[in-house]
Amino acid sequence: MEDSPLLQEVKDGLTAAKGDADAANKCEKRLLELKLKLDEAANALEWPALVAEAKDWLKYLSLVIEKHGTQQQIQRAEELKTQINEIIRDHKAERLRKRIEQVASLYYEVVMAQAGWWVNQFQMMEKQQDKMTDQPRAARLLDQGRDCLSRNNTAGLQALSANSGTCAERRCEAAKRGFQAGVIR
Repeated sequence: MEDSPLLQEVKDGLTAAKGDADAANKCEKRLLELKLKLDEAANALEWPALVAEAKDWLKYLSLVIEKHGTQQQIQRAEELKTQINEIIRDHKAERLRKRIEQVASLYYEVVMAQAGWWVNQFQMMEKQQDKMTDQPRAARLLDQGRDCLSRNNTAGLQALSANSGTCAERRCEAAKRGFQAGVIR
């Protein structure tokens, strides 16, 4: 593969810069230009995937908002959708990443308010019992969870989850990886 003219200029500048401050400054400027070009190329390659991710998150959010969202959450979802469409039109990758995070956060806010979500998380934890590294702790957590289920105690499941370290942030990454109480490899 042949070097681009800019890359060749940087290589030549490095050689000339060994004892020449002006050549070193010129080489540094060319290197910064090359980095900018590489960033532009990376952004151009990433953009379609970023847009697809944003649209997927909006679809997921729309499904849960439609069934379980409060009026305030519905309004916030519409605002985010409008903002994302504008950002896509303006082709602003960094702003789109931030809005995707906000959509995901709202999604988890809605689903985590549902009793079924916590039951599902516990059931996923039960299925992974054999992968748990701290079996005594896992057994205690699972027993507590089963007790919560038998009493239809969703708040207890939620508290168990929070106390077992499953939620690192407001939105639970456990939804992506499966329920983890800090005892799964």
